[in-house]
Amino acid sequence: MRIKRKLALSMSLVIFIAIVPVSIYIIKSQENARLINARETGLEQTDFLGRSVLNLLLMSGANLSATKVDARDLEKIFSPLKKSGLISIHVIFISENHHDFGFSLFNFTNSGKVNKNQLRTWLAEEDYTEQKCLEVEETCLVFQKKSGFKNAAPVLLTRLEFSKSQILEPLLKLRYSLIGTIALALVLILILAVLLSIMITRPVSRLEEATQQIALGNLEYQIEIKGNDEFSHLAKSFNAMSNSLTLHIRELAEKYEELNAARIIQQSLLPERLPRPASFTFAANFTPMAEVGGDIFDITKTDNGYGVLVADVSGHGVPAALITTMTKVIVAGRKDLAEHPSQMVAWLNHSLCGQTGNRFVTLIYGFLNLQQSSFTFANAGHPEIYKLNRNNSNIDGFNAKGSMVGLFPDLKFAENSISLEKGDRLVLYTDGITECHSPEGVMYESDRFKDFLLQHADLSADAVCIKLIDSLMVYHGNLPNLEDDATILIIDKD
Repeated sequence: MRIKRKLALSMSLVIFIAIVPVSIYIIKSQENARLINARETGLEQTDFLGRSVLNLLLMSGANLSATKVDARDLEKIFSPLKKSGLISIHVIFISENHHDFGFSLFNFTNSGKVNKNQLRTWLAEEDYTEQKCLEVEETCLVFQKKSGFKNAAPVLLTRLEFSKSQILEPLLKLRYSLIGTIALALVLILILAVLLSIMITRPVSRLEEATQQIALGNLEYQIEIKGNDEFSHLAKSFNAMSNSLTLHIRELAEKYEELNAARIIQQSLLPERLPRPASFTFAANFTPMAEVGGDIFDITKTDNGYGVLVADVSGHGVPAALITTMTKVIVAGRKDLAEHPSQMVAWLNHSLCGQTGNRFVTLIYGFLNLQQSSFTFANAGHPEIYKLNRNNSNIDGFNAKGSMVGLFPDLKFAENSISLEKGDRLVLYTDGITECHSPEGVMYESDRFKDFLLQHADLSADAVCIKLIDSLMVYHGNLPNLEDDATILIIDKD
């Protein structure tokens, strides 16, 4: 249901709830007032009937024990009360021995004796009661008067019965009038509510249309501003937001172009082709979490082998990417240290200190000696190197003492050397692999990584690199990006 319908129905319902109780209260008040008036009138008329009958008897000089009053005389007296709902008149003469006689009038037509039991019941009743009529199936207001006492006993009982429905009959017209008025008022209210809801929701509809246009990519869409109410102010704010959004998206597009250019530059810093020396195979994969990353790897040819670098800058984005570029340039500029890992890392730390702000770099730099089939390396606060033999299920970790670079000058770095035999595999990586989290927050960790390497030891180095990244994406919940840059570099001894 659209908002204008909801608003119209809500307004109508609120007004209906307010009108109906008031109308019911008015009707009930009128009914109570009319019943109170009928009670007062009935008691007066009953008393008047008793006195009238006694006067008629006295005027005629009649004997109370032998005289009957002509009903036509009473009809002349009480005919005006027909319009007030009078349906029955009873005049009962009571003898000394309670042998009752007299007459009863009903609807001014029927007359007859009242039995002794009925008389006793009436004599025991109050002067005013509300009870079921004897002659008709409806509720009556009953008024009676005991008069003409002789020896403390009543001689005359006068009784009038008024139809309650006839008393309240004039109020039916009022009730029907109120119902008609309420129905008409509801129709008018509904029409007015619809008109008001249209007036109120029309600006909302324009805002809805505007948001749909924005969602469709029409960022230059503007709302036509009319009036000076709250909706017009809202429309002005929306137009201002649309303009700001357009400007912001243009700025983002420019930044994206800049980031894309930075990504291309960073990719160009990586080896275009990995070397293929005799008896050794290199494979690597770098997966940044964003357009540019803070990881880098490099392989440099020397006279006796290859210098190998895997580095991880703290943080992400462009600042981290700039520091990786600095790291690459510094290492490439000291080819004379390419075969001396500890000296290369010490020089790198010296060059970066004071140039990286509060950022630092963890890295492994090693030299692969082709003649000796060994890998000598220095570690600057980086995860250890894994060595496994593809012909068995053993995997070992190798480390060398050293702190992260870029924060503290004049640091010393130890070296460690790994002998390589046929079937051996060295794995260098960054912590973006082991610190990858599942959607439940469980870390991938080194044990899971080592199990992965052992389970896929029969695959080629290139296949392991590709499959590892696929495995991390699945472990991370198939989200578009990993939560950190991930780099792996493998050296196989063939």
